[in-house]
Amino acid sequence: MNQMQMESETQRFEWRPDGESGVPCEPCGFVDYHRFGNIAIVTHTETSPSLTGKGHGSRLAAAALDWMAQQGLHVVPVCGFMAHFLRTHPEHQGVLTPTVRAIFAIPENRA
Repeated sequence: MNQMQMESETQRFEWRPDGESGVPCEPCGFVDYHRFGNIAIVTHTETSPSLTGKGHGSRLAAAALDWMAQQGLHVVPVCGFMAHFLRTHPEHQGVLTPTVRAIFAIPENRA
């Protein structure tokens, strides 16, 4: 994964790998979110169909969550992929409040 960038205007975290020419391709993956103060509601995570099953979605989710944690945001994972990722990656659960854990059935952080 070469280039990750947050698009503040569209509230989208994008993965744009560099091509051989050094010019980024169209987004090969993205995480959509809506920010309200210190809350980020993650609504959708997607990677190119040709990349399915290769772990790119998980790396994209981890990078987006790391960025959100650095910004001091609390995450509400409405996106099913992101909720599942958070259930299975306790090292990223610091962005969750106890209420969000309860609503989305995410067990307490064991990392």
